[in-house]
Amino acid sequence: MRIWAATALFASGLSGAVGVLSAAAAAHGDGAYLGLISQFTLTSALAYLGLAWLLQGQFSRMFQAALIAMVVGELLFCGDLAVRLLSGERMFYMAAPTGGIAMAMGWLFLSVGAVVCAFRKPE
Repeated sequence: MRIWAATALFASGLSGAVGVLSAAAAAHGDGAYLGLISQFTLTSALAYLGLAWLLQGQFSRMFQAALIAMVVGELLFCGDLAVRLLSGERMFYMAAPTGGIAMAMGWLFLSVGAVVCAFRKPE
């Protein structure tokens, strides 16, 4: 298995676990930030799973870029929400918006990677 596919699968499993645990915690307490964290991490887990599949087959550097941008974005966005929940402070100025932009860029990289693979000449 390629290292990038394994990395995507690892991120998928970790993100899925955080999503389930944050959903359970949201059901038992103040769920404002935990509900958002759960939604983003569970959605990201599925995206990483799809990227792992793509990284095993038709390869594009855009898929690598998508994985990196999505993981970094998720860590920044959800990390900032978690820090706010636990301490009342921000992780750092503009952490959540930066994370959101990074996640959106990851989805765009995924789209560009699909176009690149569609028009690539067969080997």
